Amino acid sequence: MQLALEGQRLRIERRFAEAEAVYRKAVQADPMDADSWADLADCAAAAAGNDLSRSRDAIMRAIAIDPRHRKALWLRASLELQEQRYVEAAATWRELQSLVTAGTSDAKVIAANIAEAEALARDATVIDGRPG
Repeated sequence: MQLALEGQRLRIERRFAEAEAVYRKAVQADPMDADSWADLADCAAAAAGNDLSRSRDAIMRAIAIDPRHRKALWLRASLELQEQRYVEAAATWRELQSLVTAGTSDAKVIAANIAEAEALARDATVIDGRPG
């Protein structure tokens, strides 16, 4: 718990590399803490210039522990978008959409992200003829 609080403080201060190191200790201390895995993923990506591929393992660990973990699902959808896996991203966004209250700001952002991923999938199919 103390490590997670320290990681949160560092993340708020935008000291992402330091926060990442603290969250690594937190998941070693409690490997079944999905929140710490998701926070580790978030900080690792931020420390790497928002490269979520660096966070793939932490994202997947969080989801393995809690398949309905909102932050981890959000990060997975964002990773899928970064990797141009638009169909998968839209599916993950839809999964996340089912977990948030309709009409909230998160629900609106998620709906926009679904629309974006679906449009990108259609565009990719038109451009190179491959399934999106």
